[in-house]
Amino acid sequence: MLHETSGFINHNAQRIDLNLENIIAGNYDLVVEVYNNEKVSTKKTFPLIFE
Repeated sequence: MLHETSGFINHNAQRIDLNLENIIAGNYDLVVEVYNNEKVSTKKTFPLIFE
């Protein structure tokens, strides 16, 4: 399952809401990739477990 969303979030953002309705129980990875003003990116993966 792949769900992609994008948007502009500045350095003041402290909360991001994800619409995760109708997800089947299982283990997933949430991958967050961010870019700075110089177009340099970094990526972090968070495990998600839905029971």
